[in-house]
Amino acid sequence: ARAEGLPEAIIEAVRTGAPPPYENETQRLVNEVALELLHAGRIGDDLHAAASAALGFPKLAEVTALVGYYCLVSFTLNVADARLPGGEAPIWP
Repeated sequence: ARAEGLPEAIIEAVRTGAPPPYENETQRLVNEVALELLHAGRIGDDLHAAASAALGFPKLAEVTALVGYYCLVSFTLNVADARLPGGEAPIWP
């Protein structure tokens, strides 16, 4: 996120679970889509309409694929019981 230019305040808010200080509606929509996918496995009709209108369907599909990919990687690492290298502290609470 940092390498792609996401502001540090948003990265820190995501890390701590605080409400992100969005700079624009696109950031808010992408975050809402990701959260709703993670919590419900789908997005509701109103969010789908808003995200499709703002992002376009190809970008909405890309966000959906990225969320799914990161879930796949997370599940795989959890099943493999992957650990952080020695001396590394977790960044998530």
